[in-house]
Amino acid sequence: MVFQTSRRALSRTELLASIVLASALGAVVIASGARRVWPDESLNKLRIIGAATATYQADNYGYTPMVMSKNPRGFTPPNSGWCTWAFGGKNNNGPFWYPYAGGVFDVEAADRPLNAYTMPGTVFYAPPLPGRLPMNHSERLSAQAEIYRDPADNRTFQRNWPNPTPGVSCYDDIGTSYQTNMEWWSQNFQPGGFEAHFNEGTRRIATGEYLNPARFVWLTDQFQSIVNNNFSDGFTIVNDYGDTNMSVMLFLDGHSDYHTVFPGSDPEDYHTPDYDLRFVSREASRPATSPGSHMIAPPTSTRRPAR
Repeated sequence: MVFQTSRRALSRTELLASIVLASALGAVVIASGARRVWPDESLNKLRIIGAATATYQADNYGYTPMVMSKNPRGFTPPNSGWCTWAFGGKNNNGPFWYPYAGGVFDVEAADRPLNAYTMPGTVFYAPPLPGRLPMNHSERLSAQAEIYRDPADNRTFQRNWPNPTPGVSCYDDIGTSYQTNMEWWSQNFQPGGFEAHFNEGTRRIATGEYLNPARFVWLTDQFQSIVNNNFSDGFTIVNDYGDTNMSVMLFLDGHSDYHTVFPGSDPEDYHTPDYDLRFVSREASRPATSPGSHMIAPPTSTRRPAR
């Protein structure tokens, strides 16, 4: 893929017009007698997750359950990276994620910090540390976390980003249909390396620096990241509701909404009248190097930095 760093050739009005047309075509495709699933149920689930997040923050000095995937299971010392699903949800699909990248992105449900707040009293099995949940363990299928399942979710883009894997939902693949917004990762605001950059970003979110909680997106779905990280002018994709370039979003103040997202690398694509995907500041952005932002290992790692 060729990545463009110049300003979009299409105006926002032209792009919105193309989205309206593509949505109409998508509606024709899915219409013939099929039941359309609207995002209302998903938005309600996100509000519940938002309330649980607020309780988690109250117990953790304002920090959200964003953790580096420093998988403590089976590694000495623990490998590190980050992925957008480590905050909450069920166990990953074992056959794919158990061996992938040494297992650093295979995050057990027992290790996802928000689960205790969204599903109090639910106990997810995991072997004693440093053991890992076996690849084909029954808990990978039987232990569910329905609050993290978008009702329309029917395909994952996480294995072969940004291409879909038909027949496997995002929820069944990585344990959640929703993922943390990591668009701020491309902002160049913290020297000192991979972990220092992550820690400063999560600190800003915890303290409210450079953001408005009513505008800053905390969780979103995979279509937001697909669109925002595609630099082709006029790129469109039909989501699992049959709508084009739209995403459900949970904001840091706990409200949820359904918004249009825009492709490209201009600041206005991350700061719209409805939301902010990055910190609000005058800091420069690092040039993007590959599409997607759902997981990454440190540059010094010998693992393939999957995006």
